[in-house]
Amino acid sequence: MNELLKIVPTSWRWYLGFALVIPFAVRLFICWIESKRLSIPFKKIFKGFGGEENDKDVPADYWLAFIIGILEMLAYPPLIGSNTPEIIGGWLAFKTINRWQYAPNWSRGPFNRYLVANAVVLFGAYLSARFAFS
Repeated sequence: MNELLKIVPTSWRWYLGFALVIPFAVRLFICWIESKRLSIPFKKIFKGFGGEENDKDVPADYWLAFIIGILEMLAYPPLIGSNTPEIIGGWLAFKTINRWQYAPNWSRGPFNRYLVANAVVLFGAYLSARFAFS
């Protein structure tokens, strides 16, 4: 754990850039897929404030996945750099097990998008660790 506290990015711009751009790109991709799947305009899905009384056809998310993606992109590179990837694995296991609990009847499509989004964030975190912490 002491190694983790010593990790400091050599480039704050790369570190923060990856932390913002990667989750935003994932959000754009997922919103595009969902707009095609649900036949709802992209802009309506992208806003993410569905689920209200007059807007039941848009899934409510309030940008929470984007915020979690930013937090993951801020946390993962130092964990990768300090050789403690088991913490990342534990977090991903926790997220996935929790998802099974509340959505056992989901089709494979949404779950696969969830897995792809996590894989993209992990790859982005690897790149961030490589370029911002080298």
